[in-house]
Amino acid sequence: RVATTSSDRDDSEANTDHKATGYERVGSTKFSTPAGAFFQNNRSIIPPLMEYVRSQLPASDKPQYLVDTYCGSGLFALSLAPLFDKVAGVEISASSIECAKENARQNHILNADFLAGEAENIFSKISFPRAQTTVVIDPPRRGCDQAVFDQLVALRRRTISYVSCNVHVRRLF
Repeated sequence: RVATTSSDRDDSEANTDHKATGYERVGSTKFSTPAGAFFQNNRSIIPPLMEYVRSQLPASDKPQYLVDTYCGSGLFALSLAPLFDKVAGVEISASSIECAKENARQNHILNADFLAGEAENIFSKISFPRAQTTVVIDPPRRGCDQAVFDQLVALRRRTISYVSCNVHVRRLF
């Protein structure tokens, strides 16, 4: 069964088949996500959340880079890609990474790379300049491991946005 809804801002589809692919639109970016993979399911928070993250981005005339940790199918990396010279998404799920790559292709986004790996090693293969790199962290409900925080503090990235569904998360850095 499929229920489709439309509004001025987006189209979304609710699908009860656990083997199907779900389709979402955030702004002008289209996403496809396997039914078992995570995509922000609270649709009402996506527009204000994206706007808030955008408002926290530094203004600069130098090249800018984005690292999207726990990127899933690429929500932040692909939605914010037009604002950066280069973006990289990291996700432990290989199937979600393939989905993110396909979403980039479908949206004609050429400045995004996606890497399968643990967030604890996010910068082992990404060498963006520290002073020009923004990091978005949108971890699973349990949050980040201390190793992720330690790595971010040690690497001193310019801007870090931590998205959490845990209302008890306090300033961590």
